[in-house]
Formats: sequence, structure tokens, C-alpha cells
Amino acid sequence: MFKAIRVISIAIAILFSIAGCQTAESIRYIHEPSSVFYEDLNMNHKEIKPFIDEGILIASSIVEADFEVYWIWLGFYTEKQTDSIKILKAKLVGNGLEKIIIIDEEFLIDENEKRDSQVFDLRTNGIKLIEINEEDLMKFVDKNNKMSIEVFYIIEKEIEKMTFIIEKKVEKRIVYPT
Repeated sequence: MFKAIRVISIAIAILFSIAGCQTAESIRYIHEPSSVFYEDLNMNHKEIKPFIDEGILIASSIVEADFEVYWIWLGFYTEKQTDSIKILKAKLVGNGLEKIIIIDEEFLIDENEKRDSQVFDLRTNGIKLIEINEEDLMKFVDKNNKMSIEVFYIIEKEIEKMTFIIEKKVEKRIVYPT
């Protein structure tokens, strides 16, 4: 009898606690090859080979700065002691829209990459391409939840273009009452 009452009491408590829960969406924008690199800062992953030019890896990330603003970054990495890359411009492309971001700046890639007090044998530098609000960013996402960033740059003498396919991922989480 006591076991049955106890089981019923626990079930009611669980039911009330679940009823108070809500779900929240977390939106992330991911360039999968760059994400693979950022996991362990290893330039030998086969997924990132198309994003290495003359020994320089160009990686892309979109970071949620706050609930309404995102920062779009380019990171530059090399195993050489020093190297440089000139970024001419970048374009956000998707859903029939295009936004051109003029940079026209050369970046010396000479800082040691550090993470959690560990220094890696990589040199790095980077740039925040744009700060964009969530509503404007979502306008570039097509029906397949994709958009792209095109980067125009010079490493040697020729202008090159690199395209990053960005995927919007929506994750649902349970938010427990406090």
C-alpha cells in the first residue's frame, strides 16, 4: 500500500515538474569543415583541404554575440612562421540576396594559436567580417537552411575566391523552471 502511494506521489511530482518545463530553440550557423578544424586545431583533416591555399587555412564561423546579433568571422591559420593574406571583399549570398562587404586589408599571420593555456604550432590571425542582426541574417537562409559566404583574397598575385556553405541548425532544448 505504501509503495503504491509512494509511486503515485512520485509520478504526480514528475508530471507537475514536466508540465512546468518549456522548450527553447537554439539556432546555430555552421560551416562543417571549419567546425571539424576548430575541434582540435588540426590542419590535416581531409574536410578542410579545399579551404587551404598556399599553406593558409581560411576558416569561417558565425558566433551568436547576444540574442539578436551574430558576428561572422574569418580565421587564418598556417604552420609557417609567418605568412600573409590580403582579403579584398566578402559576400553573403543566399535566398536571392547578396551583401558585399569591402575589406581590402592585408593580414600578417604570425600570432601563436593558444587554447586553454596550450600553445599550438599554428600561427593565426582573423577578422570579424560583419555584425548582423538575426532578422537580417535569416533573410539569406534558403529553404534548405543554407547560405554561403564568398571570400575574395590574394595570397600570391592572383585574386582567388573561396566559398563557404553555411548551414542553419535549429536545436530544441527543454528549459526547466527554476
